[in-house]
Amino acid sequence: MRRIVWLLLVLMLGAGAAAAQDSATPRRAVAGEACPVKLPDWASAPERYAWAQICAGNVADMQYSTGVDDEAGCDALKEDQPWPDSRLLSPRFIKLIAAREPFVSAPARPAVRVRCARFDEQVRLDEEVVPQSLWLDDSRLPKGVSLNGSRFGRDLSLDGATLGEAGLDAHTMSVAGDLYLQNGVFGGAQLIGASVGGGLAASGSRFTALFQASGLTVGGGVYLRDEAEFAGVVLRGASVGGNLEAAGSRFTGLFNADRLTVGGSVFLRDQAEFAGVSLLAASVGGDLDASGSRFTGLFNADRLTVGRGVFLRGGAEFTGVSLLGASVGGGLDASGSRFTGPFIADRLKVGGGVFLRDKAEFAEVRLPGASVGGNLEASDSRFTGLFIADGLTVGDSVYLRGGAEFAGVNLPGASVGGVVQMQDSTFAGLVDMTGLTAQELALWRGSGSTVKWGKDAELILRNAQVEALQAQIPESWVRADGTPLPLDLQGFRYDRLGGFGSGAEGDLSRIGDAAPLIAWIEAAGDSGGQDAGHAPQPYFQMESVLRAMGAGPAADEVAYARHLHRMDHYGSSLQDWVAWAGEWVWRLLVGFGVYPFRLLWWFAALVVLGTILGRRTGALCTQGWSGCFWYSLENAFPLMEPGRRNRDLFHDHPAVRSFFHFQKIAGFVLGTILVGTLTLLGN
Repeated sequence: MRRIVWLLLVLMLGAGAAAAQDSATPRRAVAGEACPVKLPDWASAPERYAWAQICAGNVADMQYSTGVDDEAGCDALKEDQPWPDSRLLSPRFIKLIAAREPFVSAPARPAVRVRCARFDEQVRLDEEVVPQSLWLDDSRLPKGVSLNGSRFGRDLSLDGATLGEAGLDAHTMSVAGDLYLQNGVFGGAQLIGASVGGGLAASGSRFTALFQASGLTVGGGVYLRDEAEFAGVVLRGASVGGNLEAAGSRFTGLFNADRLTVGGSVFLRDQAEFAGVSLLAASVGGDLDASGSRFTGLFNADRLTVGRGVFLRGGAEFTGVSLLGASVGGGLDASGSRFTGPFIADRLKVGGGVFLRDKAEFAEVRLPGASVGGNLEASDSRFTGLFIADGLTVGDSVYLRGGAEFAGVNLPGASVGGVVQMQDSTFAGLVDMTGLTAQELALWRGSGSTVKWGKDAELILRNAQVEALQAQIPESWVRADGTPLPLDLQGFRYDRLGGFGSGAEGDLSRIGDAAPLIAWIEAAGDSGGQDAGHAPQPYFQMESVLRAMGAGPAADEVAYARHLHRMDHYGSSLQDWVAWAGEWVWRLLVGFGVYPFRLLWWFAALVVLGTILGRRTGALCTQGWSGCFWYSLENAFPLMEPGRRNRDLFHDHPAVRSFFHFQKIAGFVLGTILVGTLTLLGN
């Protein structure tokens, strides 16, 4: 019996609990029926209309709150147009239906969607949890909206809304879905530390105060495009999973995105206008594209990291660009744009090429210590300031060709894997290539395509090293005013003249006269009109290259000129005078050793003179010319033993006797010099 009683009690308690639970769970509205949840007595007629629409799963369009169109329109941009009281909703009404049960669960759709409403007080949902979507589209909220610390389970939309100077205050707000702030007017937006699971769209809107979103986290993209207007944007330390798009918009204040992280691309293109951009230490997984836009302030992207390419092309205008220590996985393209301030890219790393071509204009370019994996192309552009690239490393080639104009170029210590081409371009000032290494230096590519030097131009190739030198003599080394180009060739090394793949017309070793090459070296020795002193290395370099190319006669001419150069630079001391005299004798006898067989002419002259003198002496006059010749030859030749008759001859005249003694000594000396010279040449 007790067991039956206990069983009945358990069944009764269970039934009571189920009934209590059923009474606590609100019933969701069904289309076509009245809302099962009623508003409190304080609710106004417009609020009761709005709730009836929301509960039925519809959009509460407040311009129809009286049952007909009030014809006031819903264009939020017409701020001076008054709206009727029939649109007025209170903040507590929104809080009630968006964040309080049973109102949260009652609507047929999980959304509070209001349109064209008027709020005379600030809408405050701070620290509230709003499980469903909340839309206050095309509404007027002159006191602003405060959502600090609030949590939204779905979307939040203020599309087309007009917020007053108070704007949107939403520090640390969390939105699981998308955040829409499009086509509205906002005094400003405070989204510091906010989190958006989907995308953030503020396209087409006008923000009269700062759009502050430091530390913002967005799972999708951020869209500030379509002619939106911003007084200033702060995305410092923000994280964006998709793209950041600000194309075609206007930013009158600084666009600050320092330490920004973007998983996709950043688009600042399509005639957008920026007062200034700061992307210090930002990270972009895709592209950074600012093509065709205008930047009146500094574009500062020091230590920027971009996974793909950076595009500053398409007629964009920049006051100044800074990419100090930036890293770009793809290429950097600034073709066809205008830079009125410095383009600073010290220690820039680019995996692809750098393109500064197609009639771009630059005030100054700085690339010291930069690394470029592909080509560096500055063809057909204008550089009114210095092009500075000390220590530059380029994997492929450097093109400064094709009608470009340079005020000056600095490439000390640069390393280029391919060629450096300069033909057809104009260089007004100093071109410093000290320590440059490259496969080829091309100052000429066929007929009429040589480099053009301004009247103040100079070229420094000190300690540079290239495999081939492509130039035209003398055209490639003459200034526009016809004066020789000042050169510094000390330590300049090259393995070939003419360039890879050139025809006979480009092979300088095939010229019949080495005089133009010698004049080129001598012009370098008098760089800037000042005597640089004895500098033999350029002569040695030219001589060795010509010999390696099979141009022996031309190489001999260069070697001879080298010795003349040394003679011209002896000083006025006694030691220098003695050395100069020795050089003069060496030149006279064997052409400085370059033409050793010149000594045979001296030997022949010595023999002929001895023949003539012997014919006029009593001892030899009876032997005829042939006898005199053989006597003179035997006497002059140090290794020839004279015949018995010639050996016993005695000359009565002291002068004749002295001459033949001198002839014997001179013949020995000339023979020794000839053997020594030939030995040195053989080694």
